[in-house]
Amino acid sequence: MSQSRIPQSIESGATHVGFESSATHVGSESGATHVGSQALTIEDIGQPLWQTTFVVVDLETAGGKPSDAGITEIGAVKVRGGEVVSEFRTFCAPGVPIPAFISVLTGITDHHVAGAPSVETAVRE
Repeated sequence: MSQSRIPQSIESGATHVGFESSATHVGSESGATHVGSQALTIEDIGQPLWQTTFVVVDLETAGGKPSDAGITEIGAVKVRGGEVVSEFRTFCAPGVPIPAFISVLTGITDHHVAGAPSVETAVRE
């Protein structure tokens, strides 16, 4: 895999970037920090972003509410020292039909997720 460069504004230690988490823990290779659902800033990390290993995760869903919207795609990029070191992407079986307006918005159709793993299986990969 070819390595990608992170934009200079991030690599140089910009402090205007924020992280928001709805997870119980946000972690790094050195261990997890309990944050609840509060927003984190680069200052909270304690080192410049370009010196931090982190993962950017993107989810696509079959709708807007968790009760009727399964995950259709997971994408993740691991960054260390300003370099993309690994990437992950997979379609997921959402367990519900994908509405037409979601297909228009995301480009993901029922055909794309036919035969795709469940979210539980995909995150173990």
